[in-house]
Amino acid sequence: MGRVSLFFFCPATGHIVENRRALPESKSITFCPHHGVKLFDKCSGCGTPWGTVDGPSYFTDPHIAASFCADCGEPAPWLSRADLVQWLKHQVQSSSDLPSATRPELREVLEQLHEKDADDARAASAWKRVRELAPKAWAATEKVRDRLISEAIRRMIGG
Repeated sequence: MGRVSLFFFCPATGHIVENRRALPESKSITFCPHHGVKLFDKCSGCGTPWGTVDGPSYFTDPHIAASFCADCGEPAPWLSRADLVQWLKHQVQSSSDLPSATRPELREVLEQLHEKDADDARAASAWKRVRELAPKAWAATEKVRDRLISEAIRRMIGG
């Protein structure tokens, strides 16, 4: 029999569910007892075991999972649109291949996107501008970007 995980994560909120049936002869738990959704223990992008929050916040709330996979950057399913846009802003701040003159405009465009819905047609021009200003960042942020852009907007921007 395969290895049974000791901890699972709820995709609804990111809380940790301890597998009290994690004995070799036991069947693993499958659903969150609070939300009724299927639990996960590995990243859907790369299969790496999902992690927990590290550092001081772990000691104040040890029951929250990490927001992103530490190996491939896959976003957690419970992250909000605001969380994902904030992550994109962090990528702009930390990118070493963006010209310094481009950063302020890119941050402003991302701020505009923060205020728009995923299917807001006015967002198409902002997403096009992001792609023009930072093609490498555009490619590198695909996983998060795809969760932020609706299918209609993708068709409008040709991506």
